[in-house]
Amino acid sequence: MSTPPAALVLDAVSLAAPHSADKLLLQDISLSIAAGEQVAIIGRSGAGKTMLMQTLAASLAPQQGSLHLFGQQPWRLSAKQRQQLRRQLFLAP
Repeated sequence: MSTPPAALVLDAVSLAAPHSADKLLLQDISLSIAAGEQVAIIGRSGAGKTMLMQTLAASLAPQQGSLHLFGQQPWRLSAKQRQQLRRQLFLAP
């Protein structure tokens, strides 16, 4: 059985606190998630879970590192193209 290709890849991503670009909440995070794979993100309050989810949804650009969604780097796309890419991530009622 072969492993499906990653739909989402974080490579050495660092995220800063909202009001302080000098204070990194998450540093050097690498993650690969295949299409259909379920992943839980847990941590204490203020640990950066929401910022990580915003980055995974291409709503927040990382300070360092790269994000690939379906083989594309969202921050190299136009806003319209990025929105079209984001539509592939979620099914909202």
